[in-house]
Amino acid sequence: MNPSMSPRSSDRGATSVLLATLLLAMVGLCAAGLIHRATGERVAAEAQTVADLVALSGTTDGATGSGAVALANGAQLERWVDDGGIVAITIRLGGVMASATAVGERTPT
Repeated sequence: MNPSMSPRSSDRGATSVLLATLLLAMVGLCAAGLIHRATGERVAAEAQTVADLVALSGTTDGATGSGAVALANGAQLERWVDDGGIVAITIRLGGVMASATAVGERTPT
C-alpha cells in the first residue's frame, strides 16, 4: 500500500460534494414552495375577480345571468341571494371558494 494514499485521503472532497448537493436540494425545495404559493394566490385572485363579475351581473340579470356568467368563466355558482337590490353570491372556481356582493337595481326580465 502506498503510504501517501491513506484511507482518509481517498475521501477528500466528499463532504464538499455532499454539502453542495444538499444545498442545491434545499434551494430547489424553496423554489418549488414559492411557485406553489404564487400559483395558489393567482387562483384565489382569479376566483375573486370572477365572483365580483358574477355578483355585478346578478344586479341586472338575476340568478340566471349570474349562473351563466359563472359558467362562462369556468366557475360554479354555489349561492345567490338578492336582498332588495343587494346581490350576494358565492362561487367555486378550481376548488377555491370566493364571495362577493354588489348593489344595484335589477331590471325585470
